[in-house]
Amino acid sequence: MPSPALATASPRAEGRLDDQVVRLLRRQTGRIAFNGLRRELAAHPESLTRALRRLERGGIVLRDGLGYTLADGYHRDVDRWLERSFRPIASVELASELAPDVVLGSLAGRWLGRLRWVGVYERSDDPWLVWSVDGAPGHVLLSVRGRSLTVGVEPSGNEATDRLEESARELLVLALDRLHRPMRPRSAAAVAFAAEREAPIPWAS
Repeated sequence: MPSPALATASPRAEGRLDDQVVRLLRRQTGRIAFNGLRRELAAHPESLTRALRRLERGGIVLRDGLGYTLADGYHRDVDRWLERSFRPIASVELASELAPDVVLGSLAGRWLGRLRWVGVYERSDDPWLVWSVDGAPGHVLLSVRGRSLTVGVEPSGNEATDRLEESARELLVLALDRLHRPMRPRSAAAVAFAAEREAPIPWAS
């Protein structure tokens, strides 16, 4: 049963949430999952569901297996977020047989330890996987370029919290552990990531 606040939500309040969704998706180039949007906007799940349905019906927002993005014609400046705020924490060299799409695909869409999946940010041809951590403002990110796997943080303010940086190191450990597990069938998010990168890849799970 909807809460009284939801039952009495005005069209103006609904419009504000729609605008907030569009502004958030405009700031980030890539895909943001439902729960990533909910946490970023501090939105009630039912209110957010209705907002996303309205935006999808209006052709403003698109959804696939990795999350939500703006439709063509509503896109935003590329690369601004990473240039502004990304802080690398650690990097490792991967084995030569591990292709970047295999590594990223094995992690996309997954919650890892206390890391909560947010989505995929695109920076040119360089996708970054993004997680949040409860109680830590900002995001933890992971990317692979060539054989180098890098984890880092995107602080919410000028300074990253110790917990956020600790979570980036935790992500590195969890990612390397997952890459050493046997291959399993691909998840829906994995299929979407592979299609987005236009490369049929084996999936580590």
